[in-house]
Amino acid sequence: MQRLLGRRFLVLPIVVGLCIAVISPSQAATSDPQPATAGGSFVKLAPARLLDTRSGVGAPKVAVASHGTITVQLAGRGGIPAMQVSADAVRSDVRDFAWAPAGVVDRYQGWPQSFSCASPTFCSALDGAGNAVIFNGISWSTPAVVDPNRAPIAESCPTSTFCAAIDSGGNALTFNGSVWSSPVSINDTAVAALSCASANFCVAVDTNGRTLIFNGSAWTAATPIHSGEGWLTSVSCRSATFCIAVAYSGNAYRYNGASWGKPTGIAAAGSWLTSVSCASATFCAAVDASGHALTYNGTSWTAPADIDGGAWLWSVSCASSTFCVAVDTNGGAVRFTGGSWTAPVVIDPTLAQPDDPGRAFFVSCTSSSFCAALDVHGTAVRFNGASWTSPAAVDPAQGYLSSVSCPTRSFCAGVDTSGNAVTYNGTAWSEVTKLGPPGVLPSSVSCPSATFCLALNFQGRADQFHGASWSSPVQTDLAAVTGVSCPSVSFCVGVDGNGEVATFDGTTWSGATFLAPGAGLNSVSCTAANFCVSVDGAGNAFRYNGTAWSAPAAIPSGSDLLSVSCRSTTFCMAVDGFRAARFDGTSWTSTTIDSTGSLTAVSCGSTTFCVATTRSGAVLQFDGSTWRPPTTLVPGGALTAVSCPTDSFCAVTERYGAVILGSR
Repeated sequence: MQRLLGRRFLVLPIVVGLCIAVISPSQAATSDPQPATAGGSFVKLAPARLLDTRSGVGAPKVAVASHGTITVQLAGRGGIPAMQVSADAVRSDVRDFAWAPAGVVDRYQGWPQSFSCASPTFCSALDGAGNAVIFNGISWSTPAVVDPNRAPIAESCPTSTFCAAIDSGGNALTFNGSVWSSPVSINDTAVAALSCASANFCVAVDTNGRTLIFNGSAWTAATPIHSGEGWLTSVSCRSATFCIAVAYSGNAYRYNGASWGKPTGIAAAGSWLTSVSCASATFCAAVDASGHALTYNGTSWTAPADIDGGAWLWSVSCASSTFCVAVDTNGGAVRFTGGSWTAPVVIDPTLAQPDDPGRAFFVSCTSSSFCAALDVHGTAVRFNGASWTSPAAVDPAQGYLSSVSCPTRSFCAGVDTSGNAVTYNGTAWSEVTKLGPPGVLPSSVSCPSATFCLALNFQGRADQFHGASWSSPVQTDLAAVTGVSCPSVSFCVGVDGNGEVATFDGTTWSGATFLAPGAGLNSVSCTAANFCVSVDGAGNAFRYNGTAWSAPAAIPSGSDLLSVSCRSTTFCMAVDGFRAARFDGTSWTSTTIDSTGSLTAVSCGSTTFCVATTRSGAVLQFDGSTWRPPTTLVPGGALTAVSCPTDSFCAVTERYGAVILGSR
C-alpha cells in the first residue's frame, strides 16, 4: 500500500472489528479480479501494529520525507493471510486526530466571594471567576473579568474611588474608580478577610493566623498575630490606629496602630466567630456560626446572645452604634437597633433550600437607610430603612462545565455546576438554558440520541431533554450524584458519592441501593441494559448484568477511580489520577500514563480509540495498544469531561466554559 505523506512519523494500526475479504484459490487463478462474493469471506482481525516509523516496525526507523511515499507489506502480517486479499478490503486510518481551538460556550461567571459598599451609590462585588460587578445606585454592571487568576475572596471599598481585593492565590489588586490594577502577589496562602479604613491603610488576615498591612503603595510581609493562633476569619478597621480581628478559635484581637493586643476569648463554647464589623473605636459587633452575636464598647465584649435560633450567621455590617445587620446562610437577616436585635426575617428565599451546597451571604451597610446583601449565587437585595427589595440576579452563576455527552458528531449536550445546560447541533452551540434554581448543580449528563438526554444534578434531581426543550426535574433517591449513563431512552443508571445506584426504565426511577458503602461511586458506563460498569473511590469496579451487580473487583494499582468508559462487554477503560485500567471481559490491567496524577476523565470511541483528559489542559490518546504522549489543548486549563461517540469525533470540556472539538 502506498500513501502520499508529509514529513512525520507514522503509525498504521489495523483496528478491531475491521473486515478483510479473503479470495479463494479458484478466484485467484482467474485473470480478472473478481468481487469477493461467493468463494470469498470476511474475517475480523485482532489489533496489530503494521507500521511505526518511530520504532522501525514495517519500515525503516526514519521520518518520512515531505511528499515521500513508502510501501507497506500487509499480506502475511497482523493476521492477514499470505494468499491474495481483495485490493480495497484492508483499511486503516493514519490520519491525525485534529483538535479545533477552544471556544467558550458557557462563560464562567458568578459565585460572588466578596462584597463591599462605600455609599448608596457605589457597591462592588468580585466573583469566583474573577469578574467584578458594580452597583451605581440604580443598576448593576455586567460582570467583567478583572482578575485572570480568579476567585478574589476578600474586598474592601472605603470610597467609590478606592477598593482593595485579594484573591485565592494571595494576589492583591486595587480599583481607582475606573479600572482595576493587575494582580500582584503579596502572600503565600489564602487570605480570609480584608478591611480598608482609607486608600492608605488596609489590613488583611489569612488562614494561618497572620496579618498583612497596606500603606497606600505596598503590603508588608505576613506576620503572626499571636503565637499559636490559627485561622483568622474576619477583620474590621475604622482607622490606621484601630482594628479588630477575630479568629476561628473564638479569640478577638485589637490593633492600636503599632501592634496587636493579646487574644481575648469571646465566642460561645463550641462555636467559631465568622464576621466582625466596627462602626467606631467604641462599637463593634461580631457573629458566629451558631446564631450568636456579641458587641464591643471599646473596652470589653458582651456575652454571646442567640439572635438567630442557632443559624449560621455569615456576615455582619454596622453603620453606627445603633444600627447593624447580620445575615445567615438561610437567607435571613437580623437587625440591631441600638439596644437589641430584631427577630430574623427571610430576605433571600433562594438560600432557603436545605440541599443548597453553597449558601454564603454577604451584607454591607453604609447607613441605617441603606444596606445591600449579595448571596453566593449572585442574587442581590437592598434595604431602604424600612424594607428589603425583592431578590434580583446581578451575577448569575454559570460555566464550569462538568459533563458532556455526544451520541453523534452532530449533537452534544453539556451541563455545568451552576444548573445550566448547552446543546450542539453539529455547527453551533445553543444559548445557556437554566435547568434549576440557584444551588441546583447538574453533575452529569448522558444522551443516547439527539432526541433524548438525561441530566442528574448533585442533589439527585433528573432533567430530561426531548430534542427541543428540557422537562421539569424529577427527584430520585440519589444524593451527591457523580455519574449517569443511558444506553437507550428506556434504560439509565445513576450513581452517587454515597455508594448508591439507581436505575431508570424510561418512565420511573428505582429506589437507590448501596453498591459501595465504603467508598463513593465516581462514574458509570453502560453499553446496554444488561451491561454496565461502575467504579469507586477505593479502586474497585462493579459489573451489572441486567439483573444484579457483581461483587467489587479490585483493579490492579487502582486508587481513586474517577471515570470509566465501556464500548462492549469485553472492553472498558477506567482512569484514576495516574493510571489507565483496561478491561477485557474477564480481568483488568493497569498502566501509568500520567506521572503528574492529573487525569480527570476518559471516553472511548472504539476499542482502539480512547481519549483521557487532565487537569493540566492536555489529552492523551489510546490507539488500541498504547497511550500516546499528551497533547496540550488549553495551556493552564483544567479539562473536566470528554465524550467520543466514535473514533473520529470527540468533545472535551474545560472548567471555565470552553469546549474543544476533535475530529479526523
